[in-house]
Amino acid sequence: PYLKNRHLNTLSYDIAGMVSVVSQKFNGSIAICFPKETFLNIMNAMLGEEYKEITPEVEDGAGELMNIVFG
Repeated sequence: PYLKNRHLNTLSYDIAGMVSVVSQKFNGSIAICFPKETFLNIMNAMLGEEYKEITPEVEDGAGELMNIVFG
């Protein structure tokens, strides 16, 4: 995990799923980030298809993964 203001320039990723959180103790966003190859491997396994590129069809998968992890 990283605080956005500290490591923003050192992170390398191709796609991210994000969720905003607002509560009495926390106000910010949480992201799960992936390099292209890792993300496509996860989507291939989850959807039973073979994707070679990040397309609009699989972009929603990053958000769904964030929902799974955060939920």
